[in-house]
Amino acid sequence: MMSTYLSLLVSIIGIIITIFFVVGTHEFAHFIVARWLKVKVLCFSIGFGKTLVRWHDRKGTEYRLALIPLGGYVKMLDETEAPVKAEESQFAFNRQALYTKFLIVAAGPCMNLFCAFVLYCVIFMVGFTAIKPVIGNVAANSIAAVSGLTSNEEILRVDGSEAMTWTSVMLRLLLHLGNQDVASIEVRNMATMHTSTHSLNLSHWQLNKLNPDPLASIGITPSILPIPYIKVPPYLLKKIQYGPMKAIAKAGQEVQDFIYFNAILFGKLITGKLSLESLGGPITIFEGAGSALQYGLLPFMGFLAFLSISIGIINFLPIPGLDGGHLFIYVIESIIGRPIPEKILLLLYRFGFILIFLLVIQAVFNDLLRLF
Repeated sequence: MMSTYLSLLVSIIGIIITIFFVVGTHEFAHFIVARWLKVKVLCFSIGFGKTLVRWHDRKGTEYRLALIPLGGYVKMLDETEAPVKAEESQFAFNRQALYTKFLIVAAGPCMNLFCAFVLYCVIFMVGFTAIKPVIGNVAANSIAAVSGLTSNEEILRVDGSEAMTWTSVMLRLLLHLGNQDVASIEVRNMATMHTSTHSLNLSHWQLNKLNPDPLASIGITPSILPIPYIKVPPYLLKKIQYGPMKAIAKAGQEVQDFIYFNAILFGKLITGKLSLESLGGPITIFEGAGSALQYGLLPFMGFLAFLSISIGIINFLPIPGLDGGHLFIYVIESIIGRPIPEKILLLLYRFGFILIFLLVIQAVFNDLLRLF
């Protein structure tokens, strides 16, 4: 019972830090760029709904902590939303040039990607101990068994990309989801140190839609799973650490890889290759934050970096209501040379709101199904 309460407390701390970091940095970027470009900011909020705490600065900006921590917003002076005094009209967002609006809106998701890059730089410079992706068991007649994979083999590469951890193995496998193609896996036998390459036929590969586990679905069980406070045999561990310049390059590559991974998965969701049942909602993020924090500071930083990239990419999607939707509208307006009529904008924003609302409901429903 005590361990359950402790895990719950760690998860609560983890999600609070996650919200303030991921949402806070995103909204702060909108805020600071708006001020830099002389646009008046009326409100900076973390969360939506009922205000829990509020205060004001000397420039009149209101800062809020709100009840529903599913995001945040920066409200700027805007003549399309409320009357503006004549002497302040030059500071209104709607009066700004398109490039100014573009920079303010793009700042949020760009900050998410930059923060992920900084976190990965720190992680790779400090260094961490990872569990080698060594196969523990291969299920009979599975995709892995048919390919010739056996137990006690360390996975070195998947499709030519280095497999440092089980996470990197799973991410590379997920890129094949719905393609009905072949994955290449290079392994090294832990006893003989002999290396070999195997081809996994994924033409009939199927994942559990609600709990997609790429390893179990191809018939692989890891030799050991990372569990907090459980001692791992030294031969299954490896130290990963780089000097400053190498760490910067590695961090950039990690961000690039995760951007590519997120883009591919979003594409698979749109085309139906990946089920909407696989979406995770606030409960999944809550559990992920708590689990990562239990493993230690560096794993938690890795979780924050991955989530920051995901949030950044989501916000770049051209869906009205998201940052990407605004950017898309600005691009269209720059092409046609005039503002899009308000009636059309209203329809677009209603569509975007309904789409986002339905996706959130689907994600929360998925979370509840996983719990029960």
